[in-house]
Amino acid sequence: MAIINAKTIFSTLDMNKLFIFEEQNYEIEFSFINQFYKNHTIPLEKCERILTEYLRFISLKTLFEDCVPSTEIDLMWHHHLTHTKSYHRMNTILSTLVGKTIFIHHNPSINMACYEKHKTNYTETLELYKREFGELVNIWDIMEDRFSKTITIGIHNKVKELSDKVLVDKDKKLCYWSCG
Repeated sequence: MAIINAKTIFSTLDMNKLFIFEEQNYEIEFSFINQFYKNHTIPLEKCERILTEYLRFISLKTLFEDCVPSTEIDLMWHHHLTHTKSYHRMNTILSTLVGKTIFIHHNPSINMACYEKHKTNYTETLELYKREFGELVNIWDIMEDRFSKTITIGIHNKVKELSDKVLVDKDKKLCYWSCG
C-alpha cells in the first residue's frame, strides 16, 4: 500500500459527494454550506473557506488523531456532526483511503488537563498544517486568540462568548469545554 499523506487525503475528499443530501430535489438554500451560513454570523464566502480548511483539518486528523481545530473549523465540525449520513460517508471514505476502519471523534476539553493538552496539540496541529499544506490561512487562530479567556464567535445569528461555556476546576481555573 502506498504511503498516504494529508494532502492526498484532502485532494481525494470530494465535497460534492460528502455534502449531498439524500433528497433528489433540494433547493440550493438548503445545501450544507448555506445551512451553516444561515446559522452563523459569518459571510458566505468565508463559510466556503472554512469548509475547505475543515476538510484540510480532517485530512490531518485522519493521520494524527490529536489534531485540534481552530475556532471556526470547530464550528464547521459541529455542523457536520449534525449531518450524520454525510459524516458517516466521510469516515467511510477516509477508512478506504487509509486501509483501516477509522472514525474521526470529536473530543472536547472536559477539565484543565485536557485544556492544556489541547493547547499543546493545537501548536502541533499548526506545524503539521504548515508542513502538509504550506502557509496558514486566516481561518486558523493564533494561539493567543484560540485559547484566550473569551473568544467571540457567531452562533445561531447571535454573538455568544465562549466564556459562558467554561468549566471551573477545583483550583478555580477556567477551562473551555469546546476546544476541539
